[in-house]
Formats: sequence, C-alpha cells, structure tokens
Amino acid sequence: MIQIHRGNEYEGMHGYRLTNSRGMNGAVALFYPGVKERIAQLLGGDYYVGFTGIHEAVIHPVQHKVLGEMKAAIHHTNAVFDKREMLTDKVYRYLSARKELIEV
Repeated sequence: MIQIHRGNEYEGMHGYRLTNSRGMNGAVALFYPGVKERIAQLLGGDYYVGFTGIHEAVIHPVQHKVLGEMKAAIHHTNAVFDKREMLTDKVYRYLSARKELIEV
C-alpha cells in the first residue's frame, strides 16, 4: 500500500522513499501494477525517480526542482556503496499524462 500525505508545499522536499514491505530488493516496487500511476495521483502529477540501489527508489515531485541534486546524490551513493547494490546512475521522470517513465 502506498501512502503519501501532502500536508504542505514543503513535504517531500527530501524525497519519498519507495521500497517493499521487507526493504529488500525493494526498488522493483515502482514496477508493481498501478504503483507509478498511484504515486502520480498522490503527488498531483509528474515526479522524478532515482534508484539509490537495489533496495529502494527515491521519489520527488517535479515542482521541487531537485533534478541536479538527485543526480549528484545518486552518483555519490554509487561511488560509496558496493557496485553489486547499484542499479543505475540515471534519473527518470514519470510523465503522468502519457503514463511513461523516461530518462532525464
């Protein structure tokens, strides 16, 4: 179950962590049926996705304009942690109107 509570415009500035209930190999949770669409609904539209490893993804609403910071954080994380834990150093944007995940 996905729950995001948007109490004010600053909530989520540090991102929302997405994983599965065990926290193991949880990055794949983004690709469970309906999850990308539900996140878009909860966040009010498009969002960025960064995979910080195999266990989780970090989600940021596009209106927070954090793309550069996300890319830098992912590159740093990938440089510090075990390469076997790494998925990608790319950041993606979910386009809610097209229901499509694209690399940015």
